[in-house]
Amino acid sequence: MHDIHGTEKGCYDRLRWYCRVIRETNPGSVAESLIFLDEPRIKNKYKDCILVAVSNDANDDLFTIGYSIVDAENDVLRSYQKHNKKHWSSVFKKVAYTPSLQEHEQHINNIIDSMPLARVFIVQSHPQSWANALFLGDRWGVMNNNIAECWNNWVKLAHYLPIVAMVDHIHMQIMNIIHR
Repeated sequence: MHDIHGTEKGCYDRLRWYCRVIRETNPGSVAESLIFLDEPRIKNKYKDCILVAVSNDANDDLFTIGYSIVDAENDVLRSYQKHNKKHWSSVFKKVAYTPSLQEHEQHINNIIDSMPLARVFIVQSHPQSWANALFLGDRWGVMNNNIAECWNNWVKLAHYLPIVAMVDHIHMQIMNIIHR
């Protein structure tokens, strides 16, 4: 199967290739892929969040690629509850957005000095996929999250529902868009 379709790790590189080939072999065609990611918080006692990947379709309408409801915290953050989570969130954002490899490595070293267990987490998270300094692919030139924020507002009422009702509400919203 992997020989025919490729691996999950390389699928997004193949998507960029696929769009380029469509444009080259079909002059006048428009093919591009913009994927926006967000993690809106769910307003429940468990403080879960929704991981969402959205895009625009050919009519510039909102298109849901996928979503998942997950714990808002991971094992690394739970291990360091004594640390200020807001502070560490800003530190990780610096790691993600810095364009310089030297600055990226400096931020990583600062994190690991304070939280040695974070090294494994960072390596296993494939930073070449999310850190600007390590990302080798083409950037699409869009560094805002307006599309994902639109999706979040679109399902905002569901944030207060129990999990099963929330998933059902989101599913019905998606199905209504598909069938209109």
